[in-house]
Order: sequence, then structure tokens, then C-alpha cells
Amino acid sequence: MNALGKGLNALIPEGVEKGDSVIMVNIDRIKPSPHQMRTHFAEEKMKELADSIKEKGLIQPVVLERRGEGYELIAGERRWRAAKLAGVKEIPAVMRNGLKEGDKAEISLLENLQREDLNAMEIARGYKRLMKEFDFTQEDLAKRLGKSRSSIANFLRLMNYPEEIRKAVEKNEISEGHARAIMGIEDEKIRLAIFRRILREHLSVHEVEEIAKAGKKEKGGRAQVHKKKDIFIQDIENKIRRKLGTKIEVVNKKKGKNITGRIIIHYFSEEELNRILALLK
Repeated sequence: MNALGKGLNALIPEGVEKGDSVIMVNIDRIKPSPHQMRTHFAEEKMKELADSIKEKGLIQPVVLERRGEGYELIAGERRWRAAKLAGVKEIPAVMRNGLKEGDKAEISLLENLQREDLNAMEIARGYKRLMKEFDFTQEDLAKRLGKSRSSIANFLRLMNYPEEIRKAVEKNEISEGHARAIMGIEDEKIRLAIFRRILREHLSVHEVEEIAKAGKKEKGGRAQVHKKKDIFIQDIENKIRRKLGTKIEVVNKKKGKNITGRIIIHYFSEEELNRILALLK
């Protein structure tokens, strides 16, 4: 029977079943799971967990499978790593033997995806891996994880973003919301300029969304204006926009031989205004 037939909680020691025995296992005899989806364990949070383990011990057992003279983790690698950091020699474990590799991979992935401390790229990779290895659809994932299909789709979309943006999400330099807002900016150079501003100025998701919205309005709602606008003026707008990294409008008026007009520089926060003023100086 598929290991998930009894439900994920039956295999994760947070809800150890009646009759399950919890044994103490030498921490050095445990090897990590080959199915681990995490690529980054936050040092500060790991130290906090290690300090808690030193004070109170490891309250929640890990899940293991016997492998020769040792054991392989099925679930609980973060707890195992923190216990090693705390200098603990033995940790409590629940044994789960006889599981198929596919079941173990599915359990490990689903357990990790239910944790709150994964970054968006780890979640996206986990979703993609489950869909590829177990032939899940987005609807399947949504049901198993208690998520909406749109939430699953938003995370999976991250996998198609430029590498620079994906790396920033993985390092928690920007959020999944930031990444989605950035990708709403069609002009690649402006997108890159806004991306660098987020890193430099810590723009909020809302601020980036407003910038993206302004760009779309300019391309969509004012399409007729752009058709009439002189190519030279459009080129000036583009150059200033790339330089300042924000929305620019050049309004040009001709009266006979005289030319007048104005340059409108849009900003979306006080910090952004100060940044633009500094560039103009």
C-alpha cells in the first residue's frame, strides 16, 4: 500500500501513532535523505533550534529507516542537523522500514513543503519535482497540500524566471511577491533596474506593483498617444527611464517654430524621490 494511504501525519512523528515505539539512536549513525529538497538551512534559525535542543532536548522525533549498520532519514533533517550542532549524541526516532523509494521521496517532499521556513524557490522546486516524479497535476498538489491551484501555479512560475531573480528569491533577498511584480514589467532593462533598486532600497511589493502598473498603463491605455509621439521624443523617454529606473513622460508642444514642453518623473515613495534627486545632482 502507498505510504500516503494512511495520511502524511501517520508518518510524521508530530502525531506518533499508538503502538509506535520511539527509540534513541546514535546521531553519527544517521545519514541524510537523498530526497531532501532543501538547499539552504538558515544559520540563525538553526542555532536557535540547537539552543532549544540543548535546553529542552529534541521533543519531536525524526523518522528513520534502517540501512545496513546505520539509518537513513525519511523526515526531520533540520532537527537532526540542529541536534548535531547542539552536540547531542543520541536523538529520539521512529522507525519506518520497508517503504518503497517513491514513497520515501514523496513523504520527504510533502513533509518539507508543509514547513513554514522554506523559501519560495525551494517550494517551487519541490512542486516541480513532485509533478515530474509522481505525475502529479497542479490540482493533485493543491488537494494534497491544502493549497489553492493558483498558489501552486504562482510558485511554479518562478522556475521560468531569469536566473538572477531566482537566485535572489532563493537567498531571501526578495520575496516571491517581488519576483512576480518584477516580471510584470515587460521592458527587460527597466525590469533589471527595478530589481536592483529592490535590493538597494528595499522597495515593498506594493511599490514594485505600482511601478509595473504605471508601465502597463503607458503601453496600453495610452497606446494612441505613443503612436502620435515623435520617435525622437520616445527615444528621450526611454533613455531617461533607463537612467532613473522609473516611469518618465516627455510632453512636447509645438507652436509655430517654438517648442515647449515638460518632463514628468514619476516616483512611488519618499525614498524613491530622494534616490532620484541624488541621481539628478
